[in-house]
Amino acid sequence: MKNYIKHICLVIFVTITFSLQAQELFTLNDIYYDRSNVNTAFIVADNAPLNASLTTSLGGGVQDTRRVNLLAYGDFKKLDFGVGLKLNTAFYGLFNFTTAEVLYAKDFQIDDNQTFYLGTNFGLHHVRVVDKLLNEYVEEDPLLGDNEFPQYRFTVGAGIGYHHKNLFRQDDIARLGFSIPALLKNKDDFRPDFFMNVMYGVGVHSDVRLDQEIMMYGTITRGLTGEYNIKATYLDAFSLRLGVRTTGSLLFGMGWKRQVMEIGYIYQANTSEYNTVIPGVHNVNVSYSF
Repeated sequence: MKNYIKHICLVIFVTITFSLQAQELFTLNDIYYDRSNVNTAFIVADNAPLNASLTTSLGGGVQDTRRVNLLAYGDFKKLDFGVGLKLNTAFYGLFNFTTAEVLYAKDFQIDDNQTFYLGTNFGLHHVRVVDKLLNEYVEEDPLLGDNEFPQYRFTVGAGIGYHHKNLFRQDDIARLGFSIPALLKNKDDFRPDFFMNVMYGVGVHSDVRLDQEIMMYGTITRGLTGEYNIKATYLDAFSLRLGVRTTGSLLFGMGWKRQVMEIGYIYQANTSEYNTVIPGVHNVNVSYSF
């Protein structure tokens, strides 16, 4: 247990250290409600055997890509593995992106309280240019001049995770995760994003639960973003979430869960000097667990 605590402290220290060079990445990805979107390993970490979620992100200014993410996966305990499908598309602006992927994950039970997860994802990434937004000046743009569109890229990613319950007290949960969603590509512009999270949750009252999380995500060649958020859940039905990012962003969220359905909303307010160029981002999530 002492070594485990040391590892958590090390991750927190690294997160704070690199936050000085942080940049705003993963802004419009669904990292708020379902970690399986950025870490395939966690599709076998849920209690429900079948899950599906639909997320949309709407931003302003240069962040306005209007992204939609659809994720569906199943954890087949009898077969001892989980599979899923993910479709992510950004359909607004000059460049439109669509990624379709297959997910595969497996869990390894260490003991009654500890579980290790390993997952991979592979699929096809499509990029196209919206011709009607072009004008006579774009011929001088090196990105458009040196590349042919549409582009098709094969992509492969991987993720690992670790789950520990009853770590410090009864019914608490600690979780670690690390993933590179696009580890390999068939293009020479290799700049993989990575995602790391450390979460600890505990019941503070018979009806209230608190989950705290530290995340670090970014691109190896472009810097990192650190985030801290805390979520309070009442009666396993209503939730409030607050967070802060090293990029000068504040997160405000709320959720409602009833039986198999959960609806969540997150607003990211940009408080930096670029808030007129990059205003707030809205994230809405609807998920089902069967």
